[in-house]
Amino acid sequence: LLILPGTHSKHLTIKDGRVSDFKTHMTGELFQVISTGTILRHALNEADPFDDHGRSCFLDGMKMARSSDLLHVLFTLRSHILLKQKPILGNIHRLSGLLIGHELIRLSDNEFNTIVLGGEGALYECYRFALAHTGAATRVMDLPSKVRRQAVWNGQFLMLRSHNISV
Repeated sequence: LLILPGTHSKHLTIKDGRVSDFKTHMTGELFQVISTGTILRHALNEADPFDDHGRSCFLDGMKMARSSDLLHVLFTLRSHILLKQKPILGNIHRLSGLLIGHELIRLSDNEFNTIVLGGEGALYECYRFALAHTGAATRVMDLPSKVRRQAVWNGQFLMLRSHNISV
């Protein structure tokens, strides 16, 4: 399984050297919309560091992702502040853990021998952290940035060639 995190995270299943399945998840876009354009934006602190407390809250979000009632669980980010007087600090990481956890939850069933993770920066680190806590960590390999860049160029070349455009 190749995972490419982003606004629309991609999961490519590769069997016998060929892509046998391709799924796109709106994880990043939902995070952006929820954190800036819904009532939940008042329950989030964007300046919240991904320190030990932030990582603990991220793991809370991943646990919340196990619920089949995603829409209700999302609202608990706000209701816990209002009804249980829980602090706002950490909620941005709970939201991230909830959405990324919901995306990755099926990976703990050992369906894939190897999980290859591409990306860089804070989002990549969140996915790396999440995979380390799904039970799939021993099967995770990183896709180096040089390989990712070459793959993009190779893919672009093949697309141009398939449309009879010479380079």
